[in-house]
Amino acid sequence: SDFRDKLYSLFHTLNIFGRIYVADEGINAQISVPSYNWVDFLKTISKISELSDVQIKKAIRERISFYKLVVKVKKEIVA
Repeated sequence: SDFRDKLYSLFHTLNIFGRIYVADEGINAQISVPSYNWVDFLKTISKISELSDVQIKKAIRERISFYKLVVKVKKEIVA
């Protein structure tokens, strides 16, 4: 989908890794944002109407959590 491609492009540019599932019911994501891109990440998602009210839970980790970025469109997030 166009939305999936937009997310992938924006997040890839910010060196974000993780997994994102997009469905009609919403979005489920676990991502790793480099600290030097945190402010740009927040600015980016605030400009995307579909993500403007997404709740962000921040956890700080020193080790690598993910090794690539995956954005998938699913029929439903919770089966």
